[in-house]
Amino acid sequence: MQHSKAAVLIGLAVVISGVVGGLVGGAVVATRFDDRVATLESDATAIRAEVDHVENRARTRIEAIGDGVVRIVLTDALEPESIFGGIQAFVETGSTAHGCIASVSETNVGQYGPFYVLCTPRAPIIDGRRREGILLQIRTAVAGGRSDKLFPPGAIVEITLWQPGALHYATPVPCVIGAPDQC
Repeated sequence: MQHSKAAVLIGLAVVISGVVGGLVGGAVVATRFDDRVATLESDATAIRAEVDHVENRARTRIEAIGDGVVRIVLTDALEPESIFGGIQAFVETGSTAHGCIASVSETNVGQYGPFYVLCTPRAPIIDGRRREGILLQIRTAVAGGRSDKLFPPGAIVEITLWQPGALHYATPVPCVIGAPDQC
């Protein structure tokens, strides 16, 4: 009978340590699971932000009107963070001739206007190569000296543009004024 009491106590100790081990192991697994869920949620947020950025960039487009005039759709994705307070984009044209003409022809944020557009010939170094074209800056009279974001997410500003000597009009790209080898 002594052996059976000892066997019962040993069995009971094994069961208790199994239960305690299971609880501790479950807590470790749950913690790791929570960490993985938090990482996945963070990754999903980053992916969602990148998709939004790509969607904004995808809405940027160029349409030929005729006689060297194009319509360019720009988005808030081309507005630098905390630097300018307006859309700033470079359009490669193959020319640095002066005398470009640009105007806002349509927008989905008219309440922020009236807008003014500056088009200035530039030849920045982008991706290690000198590019010739036009720097477009879109601001509003009320922007003043602000340097924060002026345009809300989803903003679209359509520009009509012409430059003498333009060989083509490439998709607009960000070009930060004052950045080394940039606009």
